[in-house]
Formats: sequence, C-alpha cells, structure tokens
Amino acid sequence: MEGVIVIASINKEQQKILIAKQNELLKYLENLSDLIASKAKENRLLEKTLNVKKELTSVVDTIQEGILFYSSKEGILHINPHAKLYLHCNNKKVRTTLLKEIIEIAQDTISKQKNQIDQIYKNIDNVQFSLQLQSYLVENDPQKVLCIINPLSKIQNDITQNDFEENNVERAIVYASPSMHHLLKTTEIIAPSPLNVLITGESGTGKELFARVIHSYSQRRGHPFVAVNCASIPENLLESELFGYENGAFTGARKGGKIGKFLLANHGTLFLDEIGELPLYMQSKLLRVLSEQQIDPIGSINPIHIDVRFIAATNKDLEKMMINKEFREDLYYRLNVIPLNIPPLRDRKEDISVLVKYFITKYNAKLGKNIQTISQEALQILQSYDWPGNVRELENCVEYMIAFEKNPILSPSNIPKSIVKTDSEIPHQLNDDILLRPLKSSVKDYEKHLLERINEKYQGHPSKNEILEICKILHISIASYYRKLKGE
Repeated sequence: MEGVIVIASINKEQQKILIAKQNELLKYLENLSDLIASKAKENRLLEKTLNVKKELTSVVDTIQEGILFYSSKEGILHINPHAKLYLHCNNKKVRTTLLKEIIEIAQDTISKQKNQIDQIYKNIDNVQFSLQLQSYLVENDPQKVLCIINPLSKIQNDITQNDFEENNVERAIVYASPSMHHLLKTTEIIAPSPLNVLITGESGTGKELFARVIHSYSQRRGHPFVAVNCASIPENLLESELFGYENGAFTGARKGGKIGKFLLANHGTLFLDEIGELPLYMQSKLLRVLSEQQIDPIGSINPIHIDVRFIAATNKDLEKMMINKEFREDLYYRLNVIPLNIPPLRDRKEDISVLVKYFITKYNAKLGKNIQTISQEALQILQSYDWPGNVRELENCVEYMIAFEKNPILSPSNIPKSIVKTDSEIPHQLNDDILLRPLKSSVKDYEKHLLERINEKYQGHPSKNEILEICKILHISIASYYRKLKGE
C-alpha cells in the first residue's frame, strides 16, 4: 500500500518560503508519513486481532462443552451455545438461578485464586438440574475466569460403558435348555416394568449378564447401566463409592469431589452384585435410598433426588441371613419385588454343547487358533461333570483346552485333570482304610484331596481372587481353605 503527500505553492512568495524552509518541511513530512504508516499498521493489526478473535469465538462456539468467560469487573464476556443449552437460557427462571450459582463459584475462584471443580444441584419447580462446573483462572489476568460447564447426563455417558444393545441379547445369552428359554422370556416380560429385581443363583451362572438384558429391554436402555460389586469395595470406602462426596468433604478427598454410583446411574439401572456382602449399616442407608429416591453425598447439606431402577444379585441364602440377623428383612422385600433365579449348569446340561461351540469361536479369535469342534468323547466328559463354578468354570476349561490343543478338534487329553478325575479316583487308602481310621481323620484327608483337585484347575497355584471364588463355591472361609489344604 502506497500514498503521496504534496506541499505546493500557488505564488512566488510561497515558493520562496518553501525553498527557505525546505529542510524543516522535509522533516515534518517524514514525521507525518511515519505517523500515517503506524496508524495504518495499527489498523491492520486491529483487523487481524478481530479476525483471530472471531476465529477463536467460532472454535469456542463449536466445542461440545459449555464455555462461559467471566470477569469480576465486566461480568459475563462470552457464553457459547452449549452453555446456553445446558443453562436452559430459554427459561428465564432456570437461567437466572443457574447463572447465579455459576457466578458465585467464579467469584469464589477469583477470591481464592485457585482453580476449582464443583457440582451444582438445583431443584427448580420440581425438576432436578445437575451440572459440573470447572473454573480456571486466566493466566496474566487474575480477575477473569474460564468456566467449563457440563450436565451430569453427559458425564454419565463419558464414564459409564452402556454399549449393550438390545439386538445383542440373543448372542449374549447362549442356551439350548427349556429352562433358560423360559427364563429369558420371563426376563423380557419383566424388563419394561420399573420394579426392582433380585437375581439369585450360584456363582458363575451369569447374573450380571441377565441384569444387562433386563436393562437393554427396559425403557431406561438409553441411560446408564452401572454395576457395583458390593464384595469388592472395602467397607470404609463403600459409602463414598455409592453416595459420592463434595469437594473437601474429608481429608484425602479427591479435588472437586466425586460423583457416586447412585448418581451415575440416574435415570438408568444400578446393578448391586453380591448384595449379601453389604454391611448392616449400609443396608440401612440403601433402604432409605430405595424408600425416598434421594441421596445425601458426604459433605453435602442438600439431598439430591434420583430416578434409578435397582437390580440386586446374590449367591447367598438371604432368607437364612434374615433369620440370623445378617440381612435386613425390610430391605429384602424392597429388593425382591420381582425374583429371578438362574439354574446352575449341572441342572441344564443341554446348554453345555452350545456353550462349548460359542467359547470355541470366542477363543479362536482371542488366541489365534483354528479349532473346528470338540470330540464326542471330550464332550461326554464335560457333560458328566457337575461344574461347581458353572458357566464361568466351563469357559475357563474351554479356553485352557484351546490353548494347549494342537489339532483342529478338542480332545480329552487337554481337559484339566480336576475335571477328568472322579470320586472313584480318590487315593486307595481313603477307601481301603476308611473303616480302620477315625472318621474325623478320614474327612480331613478327603477335604485336602478335594481342594488339591480343585487347585489343579489353576495349575496348582490359584491366585487370591481364584481362592476367594473357590471359597464362595464351597461355602468356606479363606482361613478354612488354607487349614483344610494342610489337612488340619
């Protein structure tokens, strides 16, 4: 870009003045041209800055999170479309209430000069609004805050794995027996109901799988399915895992607090596995949640309303536990609105052959093998076994056989010894000398031998989790397991 400045005279007297002050005029022109050039540069820079700002605004407006830029001096500087959506800006009352909460948190962030993560729960006209707010100080400007806003429903989808589709049900439940066919049909009937379900059955029968089937057929299938194993969470952490906690609720609490499983499952299904392991004090708290459909996160002063369908499962006799005062009777009847019992594999041996075929396909892909089928002799051995570990034990057995099989057909030679052996193979001294020895001593030897047979399934060295599973199947404690294994 170029320009011209002209200084001209219109008569001889002016011409003489221009010639006399030529140097001063040249210097003036030089300064004037510099001023014009800097002004033009400033305009170009301003235009470029405005373009960059426009581009950044465009980027912020396309982000899938709510963005709100706040200044303690100027108020709200920018709010993107997702933030307007999450704050329900088309509803004046909701918008005003939620914005007030956000601005208070932003002001608190500026006051403390510390980034924060907070949850906002507001009940407006009997509608629960739940948001997570992350507030970050702007570098080099401590009076401005960037707020990232997300509704709880979005966080639920990000955290939970809810990919069990209704059209996968038939592939997920593998069966051939009439009892399982009837059970699946019953499941489809009860699924649309909002009522709570109690699934009973031995360990390894697939209780969680049926819980997922119920969820997938229900009206809640578009919302989260959250599974909690009550036996796997330490007792001192159970309440915080289920109910969550507020920011700074206790020493060592995670910054920004934690969303509990109850809230994660909001509008969806919460599956409480091993419900019989729940301590009595937590049974009381769960009963209150079931009755009132609201929770109190640790450190919170305001209860939060939830809409959750509960499915519980256990391999224990809860009725016996009620008699022994180990399980609350009122909680049992709250959970056992619709009972569902899954039969053990030994009572539906028609399913073994189709399950074996399913596991062959599954582990061919996983192990890079090309097993075509199982021999009739090997299948007969599997069908004659009682499978105390049910489908889970059968799956482990087939995986083991495929791993060691060198031919395209699974043969009896690769069946784990613990399954091939029968009671007739107990050492002869247990049979021949049983009448010549004290009963207590013979029982101890039998128990030791039985545990050794079970351990062979795990190559003689089961892990801690596998030992826990064995103890659950045999209904003994871990201490009893080790004592009986020593023959004591």
